[in-house]
Amino acid sequence: MISQIQAFYRNKIVFITGGSGFLGRVTIEKLLRSTEVKRIYVLIRPKKGVGIRDRIAAWESDPVFSVLLKLNPKFSDRVTAIAGDCGLPDLGISVEDRKLLLNEVQIVLHCAATVRFDEPLHVALDINTRGTLLVVQLAKEMRRLETFVHVSTAFSNCVIHHINEAYYPEILACSVDKIIALREMLSNDLFDNMAPALLGQFPNTYTFTKALAEQVVQKEASGLPACIFRPGMILATFKEPITGWTDNLYGPLSILYGCIFGVLRVTLLDKNARAHIVPVDYCANMVLTAAWNTAVENVQKKENVTDKLPLTDPIIYNYVNSDQNPVKWRNFTNAVEDLRFVCPLEQMIWYPFLKTYTKLWAFELAILLYHILPGHIIDMVLRLRGQRPRMIKMYDKIHNNIKKVSEFATKNWTFSMNNTDRLIECMTLEDRRLFECDMNGLNWNEYFKVAVFGMREYLAKEKPTEKSYRNARKIMKRFQVLHRIVQIIAYGSVPALIWPKNGVGIRDRIAKWDTDPVFSVLLKLNPKFSDRVTAIAGDCGLPDLGISVEDRKLLLNEVQIVLHCAATVRFDEPLHVALDINTRGTLLVVQLAKEMRRLETFVHVSTAFSNCVIHHINEAYYPDNLTCSSDKVLKLREILSNDLIDNMSPAFLKDFPNTYTFTKALAEQVVQKEASGLPACIFRPGLILATFKDPIPGWTDNLYGPISILYGVAFGVLHVTLLDKKARAHIVPVDYCANMVLSTAWKTAVENVQKMENVSLKDPPIYNYAASDQNPVNWLNFSKAVEDRRPKNGVSIRDRIAKWDTDPVFSVLLKLNPKFSDRVTAIAGDCGLPDLGISVEDRKLLVNEVQIVLHCAATVRFDEPLHVALDINTRGTLLVVQLAKEMRRLETFVHVSTAFSNCVIHHINEAYYPDNLTCSSDKVLKLREILSNDLIDNMSPAFLKDFPNTYTFTKALAEQVVQKEASGLPACIFRPGLILATFKDPIPGWTDNLYGPISLLLGYLVGVLHVTLLDKKARAHIVPVDYCANMVLTAAWKTASENVQKMENVSLKDPPIYNYAVSDQNPVNWLNFTKAVEDRRFDLPLEQMIWYPFILTTNKHWVFELVILFYHILPGHIVDILLRLRGQKPRLVKIYNKVHKNIRTVALFAITNWTFSMNNTDRLMECITSEDRKLFECDMSGLCWDKYFEVALFGMREYLGKEKPTEESFRNARKVIKRFYLYHRIVLAVACSTVVALIWLTIRVISGLLYYEQ
Repeated sequence: MISQIQAFYRNKIVFITGGSGFLGRVTIEKLLRSTEVKRIYVLIRPKKGVGIRDRIAAWESDPVFSVLLKLNPKFSDRVTAIAGDCGLPDLGISVEDRKLLLNEVQIVLHCAATVRFDEPLHVALDINTRGTLLVVQLAKEMRRLETFVHVSTAFSNCVIHHINEAYYPEILACSVDKIIALREMLSNDLFDNMAPALLGQFPNTYTFTKALAEQVVQKEASGLPACIFRPGMILATFKEPITGWTDNLYGPLSILYGCIFGVLRVTLLDKNARAHIVPVDYCANMVLTAAWNTAVENVQKKENVTDKLPLTDPIIYNYVNSDQNPVKWRNFTNAVEDLRFVCPLEQMIWYPFLKTYTKLWAFELAILLYHILPGHIIDMVLRLRGQRPRMIKMYDKIHNNIKKVSEFATKNWTFSMNNTDRLIECMTLEDRRLFECDMNGLNWNEYFKVAVFGMREYLAKEKPTEKSYRNARKIMKRFQVLHRIVQIIAYGSVPALIWPKNGVGIRDRIAKWDTDPVFSVLLKLNPKFSDRVTAIAGDCGLPDLGISVEDRKLLLNEVQIVLHCAATVRFDEPLHVALDINTRGTLLVVQLAKEMRRLETFVHVSTAFSNCVIHHINEAYYPDNLTCSSDKVLKLREILSNDLIDNMSPAFLKDFPNTYTFTKALAEQVVQKEASGLPACIFRPGLILATFKDPIPGWTDNLYGPISILYGVAFGVLHVTLLDKKARAHIVPVDYCANMVLSTAWKTAVENVQKMENVSLKDPPIYNYAASDQNPVNWLNFSKAVEDRRPKNGVSIRDRIAKWDTDPVFSVLLKLNPKFSDRVTAIAGDCGLPDLGISVEDRKLLVNEVQIVLHCAATVRFDEPLHVALDINTRGTLLVVQLAKEMRRLETFVHVSTAFSNCVIHHINEAYYPDNLTCSSDKVLKLREILSNDLIDNMSPAFLKDFPNTYTFTKALAEQVVQKEASGLPACIFRPGLILATFKDPIPGWTDNLYGPISLLLGYLVGVLHVTLLDKKARAHIVPVDYCANMVLTAAWKTASENVQKMENVSLKDPPIYNYAVSDQNPVNWLNFTKAVEDRRFDLPLEQMIWYPFILTTNKHWVFELVILFYHILPGHIVDILLRLRGQKPRLVKIYNKVHKNIRTVALFAITNWTFSMNNTDRLMECITSEDRKLFECDMSGLCWDKYFEVALFGMREYLGKEKPTEESFRNARKVIKRFYLYHRIVLAVACSTVVALIWLTIRVISGLLYYEQ
């Protein structure tokens, strides 16, 4: 007689997501063992190179299926794997499989989820929320569906502390449809950056996305026979199918395991809080029971669905330990401590004990004593033993994980379980026995004992034998004694540990190639490329290479080509390790190759520096460089201990700089001696760096050699290194090396026949591979490249566009049109690259569609190396003009230059000045192509002549490019003055840089800059950036309007020029600028000022150099001395050095007076309608400079100083400036008194001397 629940599942077809997970496998096992279910479809994804069928087949060796396997060895015949992934569109299910599920499935159990608390929001949302939506949508199409169970978590609504069996949409910051819509629109990075705002009070992405998933079920599954199951923290099995089984360290099990292992001694835990833990077998039974009950109630539910009655929400079942049988964390920790002697681990590393804290500060203090200090001691011992330190790194991870889960271990939740209680009550006695899920009668002490024993067997992999327990107890007693000794003598003894490397299996390492960027191209061409790769377990540092007998036979019978690339490349590797891997490993590989029946070629990868003790290296062997032959060294290696062989390193190495080059030289002698009868060769590459072209440009995965310099400089950490810039840099791209290895293998095989016919065996040929004389490169080229081409923040083009949403300058537009970025398309490119770095597809797009071109790109650094400034400012302009000439629909082209492009003259008309240039633009660009970067830079003084910097020179060249190349285009040139903050539009005072006068302004207000080079009488040609933008758009319109007349004119005219600087009608000089700044220092002060703001100006360089000695350099040294005395890093003198350099660089533009004619600009403004003048305001004749300077100061304070424009901020800043004003007066008084005293003393001394002479 079968029970009600068994009868329900008889001949049913079930679809399970997450079937390969912890709960999923137990549920499937229970279905197959306790019911006569007809078929189970399991959604499963290929993982780590293992196919879906293989993953199902692997269940036969899984302990959780052991009981079922005995009862029914062919249980897997009732399980069908469905390829898919809840994180993919349409669940990644094929059309055929989808039809199969829609036609057959009657029961859906949705268990799939990512349970990582620190999962990026976009990943958690895709799997937990959108995945649930897709499963529900699939279920709604199923023709035979009888029941649907969504497995959630009891903590999906953890922002409240009493959780009913109800929905809580009000706790979400945003509805689920809106969040999914946001996910579709935004990039992964941008969406993840929004996590804090979206999560609100939710502690992590897991609980948040599970709460969203419940809302999905509420909205989408109201017409289905559905329910939600909310279990607590799921732990090991209690009774079935086997006791104590678990396969993960989630939640409390990590505490249990860490404690018994002797690693975890401190955790965040409130012992008085309720521990809402549930056995996984009880959970599985509850899932199946809830599915049955939902199906039973489905008929009544269908009868209630009428036109008048609304659909009811799916029912919810909370499932945690009840008030009738509660358990607290105190019970859990007590059980752990009590059981440490009952079932200790053989592999424990210290005596198990656990201290718990509820306060974060107490936890931080305790880990310092119990984790960090012992960790550092152990790591120090490991270092002394030549091993890799790892305890501190491991503790960092442990502490990070503890903090992540502390929310659930230190807070108290209560749950109502009325629905769950009613469900259990309606079960028959037989079903309660077969599908046990009532935790009211659960013996927690017995359960904890079962869980600990299971953890020992299934996680620690220690057999439950008497011998194992006996050994573990001996270890426990020994560590207990040591623990007591440590407590007495304050850590006087430290155990040294040997840890396995990462614990990653060989197949897993191969499987990881699917996510390795270097295989990305191959993966697209052949997603199953890894099927042609077979992992052979082994290690070049082990006897017989650590290869099994079976694998050895396989290699001997099948292999035709051997490429021996393995090596340890660490220069400071202990000699015994380097010998084992680099030398003996090579010997063992050669010996293996000699046994291979089908061998055609053998390549040994050495290094170009294997014989670095000499300075000219031929493609020859150099046994004379070695102090001892390879066979003698290897023999000594076998005889002597590791320590002794390492201590003998200096004697062995002699002139060799490190163990790497020495052991590679020995390895070459091994090949010379042992491989002379083989089709073999040696390949000696130089310093191997990132790929150049193949499979992807620039790929690297390490920081060896020059890459570490490159990374250190780009990261801003490395500022000094040992390097001879004149020395040859023997660097080679890794893709070129790989090609060379394959080519030498081919060549060796081709020559093998001739070599075999030769009676006298020759040494294997050697191929040196380094920078050639035909195309040399030295470290100077490398260092310049590092400085000139370091990447900008590593932000992608789409992310840079996406960041505009948070940029203040777009704030007004964002309010008017939140989707403004939909009208912006990012084109990947760089004005400094050939063809602007634009792809063929994007170029076609631009050529076919663009009507207006605004060329604003430039490098504005005055001290930019000439080759860089030429590439961007001049050649970049040429390339943009050439692109524009191809555009079929072009109506207008604006090139943004600068009013100072012809600064070598003092009155600048709206005209071209080719005579100012020492060389025409086409000749300079031709020279740029021919000459090296260094040579073109060294020629800068000759090129520039009277030009003050590379910026103005290359902008003048760019104008000549436009004059020559764009004469047939509807084009113009716009020359703005010094561009400063916005005046009105879109927001007043916005700026994002410290170029030009803004740096003077900020330095002054911070109280750093007190002296500068400036002629107050000189005209200050500053222009607001919003006026400039309007002028660019207006000039573009005007150029397009005049295009018809220009096209009808037979003789093509030069593109018109629009000078845009301060006009004679409304002039402003540097006196107005400095006075406005000084007048407002008390109105708009900075909270972060470091001294009272004041400034002295001079137009004489010698006066400037004298005055900065007293106002900058001397105070800077005094402040730096005080910082050193306080143990802080000195910085002010360094800052002043940069400030003075910048002042000298821009001095010409602050002390020279230019005048500009602006006839074209004036005519342009006259032809603008009054409406356009209002919309595109650009007439500076009516601009109020005092008001503008106030706006600029206000904006600089807010957008550069990052100080909020609040009354409190201003009040605090005014207090600060008053205090510094007092200090300033005191310092002036002391300084003046000192000067007077010195003068008086000098007069007295002189008077005394005169009196004495009389």
